[in-house]
Amino acid sequence: MKIFCLCENTPFGEGFAFEHGLSLFIQTQKFNILFDFGQSDAFLKNAKKLGVDLSKVDFAILSHGHYDHGNGLKWFFEENNNCKVYAHKDTFGNFFHREKYIGLDSKINKNRFYFLSHDLPLGEGVRILVSRENKFPLDDCDMWIGRKDIPDDFTHEIYLEIEEDGKKYLFSGCAHKGVLNILDWFSPDYFFGGLHLSHHTPVVNNEKLYCIKSQLEKKKVKIYTGHCTGIEQFNYLKSSLPLEYISSGKVITIN
Repeated sequence: MKIFCLCENTPFGEGFAFEHGLSLFIQTQKFNILFDFGQSDAFLKNAKKLGVDLSKVDFAILSHGHYDHGNGLKWFFEENNNCKVYAHKDTFGNFFHREKYIGLDSKINKNRFYFLSHDLPLGEGVRILVSRENKFPLDDCDMWIGRKDIPDDFTHEIYLEIEEDGKKYLFSGCAHKGVLNILDWFSPDYFFGGLHLSHHTPVVNNEKLYCIKSQLEKKKVKIYTGHCTGIEQFNYLKSSLPLEYISSGKVITIN
């Protein structure tokens, strides 16, 4: 399996576009999969630089309804005329972070979507998963449906699971449901995506981060992360966990 990080907050090398967002292109033995789209055409620029042909995407998946993962869709639709985008039925919600609207551009073509509310197999060894019942409480991250009307419970978040050569790979956009919940639900060997920990400050003597780190130390999972994890938070976790940072332009090969 090969994973191309097409968009993340930081560049892997000179010349790669970067922004607050996430987009991953995944090559399995049978399929080409695009997971998230960033907030602009940055992912497309990096795809061309890396030799990734987005017209040949078999499955496109939007992990949740936030602009930094989905507003790049209009550029994807220009590059790929056929591929449906799989997303939760509640993806186009009225989502806010405090007073800022963070939902998707309302002008995005919804006719290109396949909306789901349950687990969905896409092909051999590939399926979309929806959230389960929380074992660990959600963080209070000041995200809302409407302007502080209803706390967002992130039911619009979905996950991509790939099983190949006896290993299980799980992809998540931001792990808003909590990385501990997600790993508890699906028990992958590899996890890719943001951990949504950047709001846990200060890092030193942070009780919540310490608890997350302690629980992750019990898991046998290799984590590739970035975006909303936070640099300081990543370095804190990496001191005792098998973490690797993903940046715009980085290519990961797993044999």
